[in-house]
Amino acid sequence: MTSERPIFQLRKEISENISNETSLQNNTTVQEQNTTTSTTYNNKILTENEVYSVTRMATTLPSNQLSQYKYNGFIETTLQKALLCDKDNIFIWNYDSEQRSVPSVRIPLHDESESSLNQPPICLLTSPLAVSEPVESADTDSTTSINENCGVCIIERDTGKITYYEDVESINNLYSQLSKAMSHTLDLNLSKNEHITKVLNLEPAGIVVATSLGAVHFVTIRDNIGKPKISLKQTLIKAHRGILSHFFTPAQQSSNTENSHSIVSLNKGPLMGKGERLLYITTKCGDFQVWQLGVSSKTFKRINVNVFNKILESLQDLYPFAYGSLKLIDSHPLLSDAMNVQLFLSTISDNNNTFYIISTIIFDEQFNNFTIFSTYRLNTINSSLHNDQSMPRLLIPSSLEKTDRPIASVFVLFDNCLVITQISSKLDSSFTLKKKWEDIISFNDEIDIIGFGFDVDSLYLISKEVGGIMKITLKNTEKSIIGYQDLEETRFVKSHVEQATYFSNTSLGNPVEFNLPAGISLDRDIIEHDLMLCNNEIFDSTSQFIPKASSNLEQHLNSRINYYKNFLRYIELNFNNNISPICKLQLVENFETVNCALKFLHKLDKKDTFNDKLNNIWSSVLSKHNIKLEDLIINQLKQFPSLFIEFLKAIDFRTECNEFKSRLINILISCFYEAILEDGERTVRYDMFNLDPLEVNNEKLPWYINYDILSFLNTLFFNYKFSIKPDYPTSTEKKEQFLTLLKILYYFFNQIKLWRLQNPDKFVDEQTLEQISAIYTDSHTAWNDVLCELNYKEQSIRIADFYQDFESLVQTLETLEGQEQLYAQFFGKYDYEFASHLFKYYIANNKLSKLFYQFPEQHHQLVRFFEENIDEYRDISWIQDILDNNYSKASDDLLKLNLLRKPITKNQIHLNIAKLSGLVDESNINVESLDEIQSRLDLLDGEIYLKDQLKTSGKKLNPRYESTFFKTIFDEINKRLEKGITLPFNQIIDQYTLVNDSNFFFSAVKLTAFNSKSIEYEVKKFLIATLWRRAILCDEYIMNHTGTSNIAKSVLYQILTEYFTQDLFLSDLPLPNVKLVTNSFIVTDEYLENTYNDYELADDTAIPKIKESIQRDIDDVNSINELETLLHTIINEANVKSGNRCVVNYETNTIEHA
Repeated sequence: MTSERPIFQLRKEISENISNETSLQNNTTVQEQNTTTSTTYNNKILTENEVYSVTRMATTLPSNQLSQYKYNGFIETTLQKALLCDKDNIFIWNYDSEQRSVPSVRIPLHDESESSLNQPPICLLTSPLAVSEPVESADTDSTTSINENCGVCIIERDTGKITYYEDVESINNLYSQLSKAMSHTLDLNLSKNEHITKVLNLEPAGIVVATSLGAVHFVTIRDNIGKPKISLKQTLIKAHRGILSHFFTPAQQSSNTENSHSIVSLNKGPLMGKGERLLYITTKCGDFQVWQLGVSSKTFKRINVNVFNKILESLQDLYPFAYGSLKLIDSHPLLSDAMNVQLFLSTISDNNNTFYIISTIIFDEQFNNFTIFSTYRLNTINSSLHNDQSMPRLLIPSSLEKTDRPIASVFVLFDNCLVITQISSKLDSSFTLKKKWEDIISFNDEIDIIGFGFDVDSLYLISKEVGGIMKITLKNTEKSIIGYQDLEETRFVKSHVEQATYFSNTSLGNPVEFNLPAGISLDRDIIEHDLMLCNNEIFDSTSQFIPKASSNLEQHLNSRINYYKNFLRYIELNFNNNISPICKLQLVENFETVNCALKFLHKLDKKDTFNDKLNNIWSSVLSKHNIKLEDLIINQLKQFPSLFIEFLKAIDFRTECNEFKSRLINILISCFYEAILEDGERTVRYDMFNLDPLEVNNEKLPWYINYDILSFLNTLFFNYKFSIKPDYPTSTEKKEQFLTLLKILYYFFNQIKLWRLQNPDKFVDEQTLEQISAIYTDSHTAWNDVLCELNYKEQSIRIADFYQDFESLVQTLETLEGQEQLYAQFFGKYDYEFASHLFKYYIANNKLSKLFYQFPEQHHQLVRFFEENIDEYRDISWIQDILDNNYSKASDDLLKLNLLRKPITKNQIHLNIAKLSGLVDESNINVESLDEIQSRLDLLDGEIYLKDQLKTSGKKLNPRYESTFFKTIFDEINKRLEKGITLPFNQIIDQYTLVNDSNFFFSAVKLTAFNSKSIEYEVKKFLIATLWRRAILCDEYIMNHTGTSNIAKSVLYQILTEYFTQDLFLSDLPLPNVKLVTNSFIVTDEYLENTYNDYELADDTAIPKIKESIQRDIDDVNSINELETLLHTIINEANVKSGNRCVVNYETNTIEHA
């Protein structure tokens, strides 16, 4: 039918003066020719992987003429035309041109004096071909579809008015007065509040229109001889108003229909001949119908079933929540030439998650029945739907092909993403058991997809924000999808990581959103495996997107660094909480290695004398390992760390000038501080990956935590400092060099500390760790001394504070004056940990006044410090005890002091103070402690007496021992006596008894008696036996006894006389007897080693020779005739001489009564 008035006007650009028509047409033709021949543009690749590519096509939208209102569009791939419309205009253009700007047809929808439409109409492009020559696909051999003109159907959503033009180009070039004859209109007479929801081009049969009340109308646009004629041939499904519709408002009625019988899918089927084509209809409630439509033939229904309940049954076992939440949202035929296999897209919801289900259903037309072949849930998306206007669309490009592929690709188009999966076109039952390949292409939030179309292997998306059309193309679909039917999720992760790595910076405003959508569940092992694959491809330059050769190695490394930054940023945004710290640390270390190599090459690139030296060293290292620089950087970068360390070891900077050292330091700062500490550790490890410093790689330390590097940096630090003249002012640049080197050293050493803390039982090279530890122990306070000398005290404090180097922190603080607030700050921050190091510093530097009086508010900390370190600081802690009036504790602590090798005078002072402190509290006097104190004082007096006697009396070593090792022992003890240090008890007794003098022997006896209770039993037994044995051997009365010998001259007699006179027998000191002095069993190797290992003996034969000498003494004593009788005689005479002060049992040589 022909309308009296067209609903749209011709484009304004055509002059209303008909006389100018020819001129304008000629001008237009010239402009188009110029545009065509001037410049062509390639499609812009936005992202790609081995399966698909996403490109932005060269042509742009006619954006300068688009309004800001809502608009929509679509793409007709059979005609290679794109259409956009808003509420005022329609634009049609050829989207497949290589030109950026192409001519477009603009069709105004109303006169300028009229208001805009309420919303953009729905438009269809129609083929200008005769009914017997339909265009099936872009693969058709005929090329006329590209250049032939097309028609357009314009359907107003609100009114249901349809306007059809057979030839758009004819309309475009006619005056409005002549266009009326070209328009064909139809009014569907929609009811109030009914509107158009879907339309479908079903040429050659006509078009199909669905409404919001579930009505489906079949409209023909040509008569049976192919002439344009628009008419409503049949209403296939009537509007569902219900028998009670008059009780509902129009809005309620429409809402009720939307939730039940609304049409969710209209799809065309194959041509059936004679201008007939199949139509597939799916409603929200699950009704599925197949109609056969034609212009002149009878319209009839071939299948009419409801699939809802069967789909629900297939889901309820796995998804119980499907009941009450299942919604059908789309369907699509799988095959191009058969109606019996259909795919249905539905959703089920559980709380905030929405799951998308694809059900493959096989229909049986003969029995009007069906079976569900397979059910598959999309794994890459679970976002909820907000309204019916943004329902996902199910698209199957292979359904346009006449030859079915074994594996069909399936697109599910959402508002802001596209999911791609696969299904068996041959309905292979084993395929349903296999893990299906699935991927998702996401778009930025601001991207609005306003139209689409697809052909056999590509999907086209129109977006104003993109400024054109995006094309998603499946690569070598026949091969790739079949090959990928068994792909695991690893492929999914790697694909997305690679796309983000290599394409996120391809252009500004890339519409592709590379970050994964929320809710995707991925296994950690799969993620880490794929991340390491991507990491290795960047590190080893094996990625297909990284060139395998380069004339500019620096530029090559810089590109890889940029890829690494994209890669690491993507991990931060998508997998930060899904991968292990070890995986993260490995990625960080690889990035740091590439970055270090880049900084290193950049620094060496400058040509001058200093760099020439360094370049020569670097070249010699490479030559030694028979590797070229290009091969190292591109193919063997994993060797860079070891080669770089070897390079450092080959530099002898000690003989170089300061300028050379300065340049070398700058290289190290660039490589270690900038490339590793700043770019790697701080930026990636801590800021991006949020790793805790205690999270370390348990398997190994980073390559730069190496003894050779640490030793090199430490030596260079001090060598550079000492080479600077003291009187020469240090520049700020040099100060910063020292500061930065110090930061590097501290960080590297701290990494070792943390690693050992986390891996205390890990097997490592202990010797190397000890060497590294020795460097730090010997140097760390000196590092801060340098900073203080450079007047960088504040920086020193900050660094020491950060790394909790309390020893250096205290040392630096002590260089400042009037900084009580700083001390208070650190007391408050670190409490006892800081206080203890401060106390140690005061003690080590003999600042005892500060220790006890500087910080009275830290008294409790000082008390705790002494309690926890009493063995180390007992010689100081007693002062605090006395200040606290705790005299008994002071006495006990002083008594427990180790006196050995300490100055005798100092020990006497301590013991006297201990004695006085023990007497302060008269009500609580510890007699045993006082006796012990006195015994020690007596021992010190005995040592002083021994020293004085040897010095003044001229007494020498007993000649008997001149040729034995006791000569060495005697001389060594004399040296120690001269030093005035306190000697062990056994050494004093040894020295006394090695002199042939009764006074010396008695002094030994007396000291032994006084210290009888404090000597270990075995030691006491050995010393007493030695004492009496040596006294016997130097006693002429015994050794050369005759009947006329004078007993008064006997050494043993003189000793025992004083023994009885001074009541020494009360001290449990036994009398000499043959059994005691001839006992060889107490002379053991173990005892001799423990006793004489304190001396610098000649060799390993010393102990055996000492033992041999002692055994000789024993043998000589055994050889004395009537020794037992002589001993009884001497003991008796001595006892009588002393006044018989005790009763002696001569059978046992013991004291019976005193």
